[in-house]
Amino acid sequence: MNRSGELVEIRNLQRYEKENEPIYKLKPAGSYRTTTFTGEHPIYLKDKGFVKMKDVKKGDWLSIPNRYRPYYPENKFKNGLEEILWKWPRGYWDNGSEATAMFFYFLGLFVGDGFTNINGNSYDVYMSIGKQESEFAEYYDTLVEKIFERKCIKVRGDREQTRRFTDKELVEFLNKEFGHTAYKKRVPDWIKEAVPSLRRAFIQGYLDTDGSVFYDRGKIRANFTSVNLELLEDI
Repeated sequence: MNRSGELVEIRNLQRYEKENEPIYKLKPAGSYRTTTFTGEHPIYLKDKGFVKMKDVKKGDWLSIPNRYRPYYPENKFKNGLEEILWKWPRGYWDNGSEATAMFFYFLGLFVGDGFTNINGNSYDVYMSIGKQESEFAEYYDTLVEKIFERKCIKVRGDREQTRRFTDKELVEFLNKEFGHTAYKKRVPDWIKEAVPSLRRAFIQGYLDTDGSVFYDRGKIRANFTSVNLELLEDI
């Protein structure tokens, strides 16, 4: 991958025969990722260009390409995603439809406040909704019925508005693509590579669950909160 985030062919393959060579671990500030390099590995810095890993210092600014910037404007997804997700939403699966945007919005909600549960032959999708969020709960009921043709069941109605509905294939899909615990959730690449309108729909769903918008010193700011740093990096 080059500095612009494009995949390119290797033009000059350099090999080194070394033994007991020092290695260096690089962990960008605010990141959960740690990468190991040999000392001569080139690292691209914002104000210095390429430098050897052994010469990188605390306080240097890494310049990291955005490999998700290119998106696919055609009414199809990369790598045959239509075949993977043919079932949702029913009969409307393409990059441009309103129903597909609703589905991406649902996925954002699920990543924020959703979870799955398998109990015997019952495969259930839950959405945690607060006691005072009656309007949102009613909207969620409508959303699920439109996309999945399922009726939601109200859970613990005396204390909260949490919803549940059953769909085995959807539960298996959500667990495989997004994970099913707060610490293991992630955003798959096909979300990041979707057209901007669908990416925005997904982020809107996550904002409506684990986010907030507020006015601060003349600016409107959006915050996201999670115990999962990898998930926040994905967002």
